Amino acid sequence: MDSILNHLHHSKPVIRKKAFANLRTIYEENPNIIPQTIEKVVSRLGEEQDASVLATILSLLFTVLEYQPKVHPLLIKPLYSLLEKKKSNWSLIKLLKLVRDFV
Repeated sequence: MDSILNHLHHSKPVIRKKAFANLRTIYEENPNIIPQTIEKVVSRLGEEQDASVLATILSLLFTVLEYQPKVHPLLIKPLYSLLEKKKSNWSLIKLLKLVRDFV
């Protein structure tokens, strides 16, 4: 698990994307570890510049909210700031769906 969390900050977007995708699989298999690791995912949310990695993070957050809806207060501020910054229509639609799901 630590190696996957370390790869969330890798310099190559492909590696970061695969790390987030693997984390989503791990969360689906063992949702009990979400509260211990979600802060590292949320910290990457505001820093990510690559659109494909951001899409993977948003998919991961859908999974997180499905299995652990009580973590949604951690996501409100980062998602709102991301909503203000992003210009991509796809990202905006995904962000609005996430916000709608826990409002």
